[in-house]
Amino acid sequence: PGQILTHEQIHKYLWSEAEKPSSNVLAAQIRLLRRKIEAPRESVLIHTVYGRGYRFGEAN
Repeated sequence: PGQILTHEQIHKYLWSEAEKPSSNVLAAQIRLLRRKIEAPRESVLIHTVYGRGYRFGEAN
């Protein structure tokens, strides 16, 4: 928790080198994940870190 995962790190973990999804694919997957795990009006669990990637965990 709290560690920033870059777009590249997430891409390497989720997709093989042969697969080259468009840049919007990761954002779409994060959006779907947020809908599944974040309750309305509760703490945000997945934070976008502009220009870097995503940070998982509650806000500091």
